[in-house]
Amino acid sequence: MSTSLQAHPDVDVVRGATTVALGAMTGDKPIIVGTPALGQTLQVGTGFWSPSPNFSLQWYRAGYPIAGAVDYTYVVTTDDVGKAITVSQTSTVAGYQTLTRLSDPTLAIPEGTFTKPSIVAVTGTLAVGNTVTAEPGSAWSPSPDSFSYQWFRDGSPVVGSTASSYALSADDQGHLIKVTVTAHKAGYTDASVDSGADTVAKGLLNGTKPTISGSGVFGETLQASSPAWSPVANLSWQWLRNGDAITGATGTNYRLGVDDIGATVRVAVTATLPAPELRSGRHHCSGELHRFECHHRFGGPGCGEHLECRSGGLDADSGSGELHVVAGGHPDPGGDLDQLCPHR
Repeated sequence: MSTSLQAHPDVDVVRGATTVALGAMTGDKPIIVGTPALGQTLQVGTGFWSPSPNFSLQWYRAGYPIAGAVDYTYVVTTDDVGKAITVSQTSTVAGYQTLTRLSDPTLAIPEGTFTKPSIVAVTGTLAVGNTVTAEPGSAWSPSPDSFSYQWFRDGSPVVGSTASSYALSADDQGHLIKVTVTAHKAGYTDASVDSGADTVAKGLLNGTKPTISGSGVFGETLQASSPAWSPVANLSWQWLRNGDAITGATGTNYRLGVDDIGATVRVAVTATLPAPELRSGRHHCSGELHRFECHHRFGGPGCGEHLECRSGGLDADSGSGELHVVAGGHPDPGGDLDQLCPHR
């Protein structure tokens, strides 16, 4: 006897089916290990996970992914200053749901601090008329991006004096001058260092030795000049006979008289400034006071020979620089009217 399904058209045969779900993974949130500060290296502590997965990492700055920061370590940069750092770890295991856990944020990254020198140097001579310059030096770490400057007089800022160099003026004479140098770098707190404070001395006038032109003969007029002085100064003149001042002979021109025959005639120039910051005096050269005088040369016999003056290496104590007044083109030690040129 046989049975046929066709004999029962209303009966269906159904097979049973079951859907298997992905397993659930468990794990700790990551921990950031290290000091959250510029230049420091942060690491990830992954914690315990079950089952043991493969991890992928991503570091974040203020909640935004940091491009390329997908390793187990991260070096804090200047871009992170003022922001908190977090890291996520995503775990994968075949047959389990992917799980991502996020760390707690660090404190906001603070600005870095410089290692700095104890003092900065100032080069140049502290005297009116000179320029001095601040030298920050190389003992800064890390190397600053830039420096700024402020000069002080007696502890108060000199308005507008914010360059590395400073020109000393009359206002500075007798006062204490110093400079503050401030270092700047992105991500770092500015750091300042002072120079020592020193008193500004009086400045020195620099000038040229005067020249005399004219003939060293009775009745002739001599002319003195001394053109180049720095700074520009007021010049006064004094003609000298045998080392003594000639009364009233205080101009650039001097007419030789009877008393000058046979004598040594010299001229001294004195430079002064209206302001008190520069010494008045004849001329200051290498620490020795010089008086500028000229010497003569006679070209040959005859009345009114040309007088030639030179400006080289004259010393106030050397006795050089003499001008002998002559009659008839020759030195006349006596000097009376009978010995003057016949056409005078």
